Amino acid sequence: MTGSKLHRFARQLHLTVAALLLLAVASVTMAQNIEGRVIGITDGDTFTLLTPDLREVKVRVAEIDAPERGQPYATRSRQQLAELIFQKEVTVEVQVVDRYGRPVGRPIVDRRCALFAADRPVLLTRIALAAC
Repeated sequence: MTGSKLHRFARQLHLTVAALLLLAVASVTMAQNIEGRVIGITDGDTFTLLTPDLREVKVRVAEIDAPERGQPYATRSRQQLAELIFQKEVTVEVQVVDRYGRPVGRPIVDRRCALFAADRPVLLTRIALAAC
């Protein structure tokens, strides 16, 4: 290859790599929604969604941290999430995928956010729904 052909090839390669990186970043940042019926509650911030194509997807609720099993208030936290979304049709606005491969996002019920303030379960729906 001559110098000018090599230069053009290198430039074309750089442009191709830049375009691929741009597409990768765009696909990660584009919001994805998952829809289905909530069929299980694992704990206060994790639930299982059954999609219309019968896939079971374990989802983590974004922007909250709930007690894990065995920790104080774990049972109450799980019950609170169940009261909000169990057996309901939910759309999850996926924000990110965690290190376990679970989508992390906001569960939406009847076009309203079903997030809750874990430290204020009594004010749960008013505060959380107003924040969405």
